Amino acid sequence: MRWNFLVPYFLCLAPLFAQTGFNKSYDLANTSAGFSSIDLSNDTLIIYGVVVDSGSGSTGLLFLKLDTLGNTISSNIYLDDKGDNFTRPYQNSLIKLSDGSGYAAVGQFFHRTNGYFVRYDNDGNVKYFREYIDTVYIFNNFKAIIEVKDNSFLICGNEADESLNTTNGFVLKVDDKGELVWEKKYKDPTRINFLGSILRKSDNCYIVGGLKTDLGNIPASVRKYSSWIIEIDSLGDIHKSWLSDYSLEELGIGNLSLTSTGGIFYNSLTGKYNAEFNQTFSQPLLIFRDTSYKIVKRDTFGNLLGVIHNFVNIHKLQNGDWLTVGVKPVLYPGPPEIQPINSLSGWIARFEENGDKVWSVVDTAFWSNISGSDNNLYDAVELSSGSIVACGYSRTREPVIKDWGWVIKVDRNGCVDTLFCGTVQNKEIGKEKSINVNIFPNPATDQVNFSFVKGSNISISVLDCQGSTVGRKENLGSGEVYIWDCLNLPRGIYFYQVQTIRSWICGKIILH
Repeated sequence: MRWNFLVPYFLCLAPLFAQTGFNKSYDLANTSAGFSSIDLSNDTLIIYGVVVDSGSGSTGLLFLKLDTLGNTISSNIYLDDKGDNFTRPYQNSLIKLSDGSGYAAVGQFFHRTNGYFVRYDNDGNVKYFREYIDTVYIFNNFKAIIEVKDNSFLICGNEADESLNTTNGFVLKVDDKGELVWEKKYKDPTRINFLGSILRKSDNCYIVGGLKTDLGNIPASVRKYSSWIIEIDSLGDIHKSWLSDYSLEELGIGNLSLTSTGGIFYNSLTGKYNAEFNQTFSQPLLIFRDTSYKIVKRDTFGNLLGVIHNFVNIHKLQNGDWLTVGVKPVLYPGPPEIQPINSLSGWIARFEENGDKVWSVVDTAFWSNISGSDNNLYDAVELSSGSIVACGYSRTREPVIKDWGWVIKVDRNGCVDTLFCGTVQNKEIGKEKSINVNIFPNPATDQVNFSFVKGSNISISVLDCQGSTVGRKENLGSGEVYIWDCLNLPRGIYFYQVQTIRSWICGKIILH
């Protein structure tokens, strides 16, 4: 088990302004934006998403280049020549080509509902674009893409015909220009079938993951799910098919990764039917299975809820750890006082190779006293320094609804600020002990509320940039609130330290 500690607080004051991270939102001077996939080229971040173009009003594909400080290097928008809108691409829908010549990506159109394949050069210019017209199925969702050894690509997804109540998983192979080589449909007339994650196990074995569930006429009270895996060869023929128990224990496979022992690690959900709301409440789930798909480890996180709450993506880090990103519902104190949550927050968590949690970070891009906050993270990369950069989108609602591309960078310990980190956790007698404090509002104008959900004998100090104490309170406990009056202080950055006998956290407050 890894233990995390911070250097003594007084040593933090000299390099006070040194930061490893940032939290930035982008519309690129357009109506709206959203980011779905991210990659790394040397010290340049490559982001794939969509933009609502301010000139045409159409939703176009975005190829964005940022430096590792979050500054825009360039952005290219590709609009459909027939005037259709692109839908949001999915996580893992952009890949860097092995020969260094550029990138390939997939997605689908909004109205025509056909899938597409696009090739970019390294500057984000479109080299090849191909739409796959399907006259049989109404919806074609191109979810993920991987490159195979003969300079071609495998694409997985699902296709649906609502009139026939049918959904199939599919895998198709295309060449380097997007020309179709073959397509395989994986059908089960008794189930709805989804495929959304694909990885290479060997030159002639690819693992594709998704889910099976009941047909649409089955009520929620009795609906069940299975995680679904097929192993296919280089021609798309199935060599092995596996299903989890048909129940609410696993609601499908989100994203697959190979473990160092040849097994698989994936994110899922577990569920329970709630009769009051007539829906299945869900809870995030991470699962390890061995090479025979037998369970090795299974961990749940958070609570069973009827709102979005999941890990969306998984990545293997340089030292063998795992990184997950997603969205987590949070109830922050103060306005808007909405129950049971007033925020969907971006969620980043790091796990050791065996699945033990190292740290977890929850953050937002915007806050509104009227509507709270709505944020999602979809993808992430690790820099050579060990820092993590994750991308997604944030929605604001005042004065009108608008989506923003969102990028957040944290260091290897989950801190946006190197020296003021709120992710420290200690272990005592086999149980996790930590300080649980809510801080609102931040940024602030006249006062900041420190509300303690868990802990005892807590002391809090607030310091200015010179290290002088401008706020102090001791002997606080669960349920108590410390109100820091900052109305007459100069505007700028301040730092807080919350401490008990066994653990402490610190962070930043902005006065504006």
